[in-house]
Amino acid sequence: MSVSSCHSDTNPTVNCHDGFVAKSIIYLLESLLLLMPLAFQGGTKMPVSTDEELQARLLKAIYELSARKQKLEDDIRKLDAVNKSLQEMAAVREIETYKNECRLAPKISSR
Repeated sequence: MSVSSCHSDTNPTVNCHDGFVAKSIIYLLESLLLLMPLAFQGGTKMPVSTDEELQARLLKAIYELSARKQKLEDDIRKLDAVNKSLQEMAAVREIETYKNECRLAPKISSR
């Protein structure tokens, strides 16, 4: 059994696309926040409009996505550790089986 580094605890078929989407959304929101002061500047000399409610919502979304990203990364690390442990246990069992077969082989051939 192999556990991919892109799985989650609740859905073993989650793929890496979710992480990419989260990073893309965070990047987009950060870019929007940086560009907002420039929105009405330039040749028209219109006053800079600040929508504090929108900025607050965007910041909240950024923080929530960042927390979700951190949780997903933590879950991936946990699953990788479990996967490594399972692989090590399987390797030990395989070695033990091989040793047992080697011990039995001379006994069978000597009969």
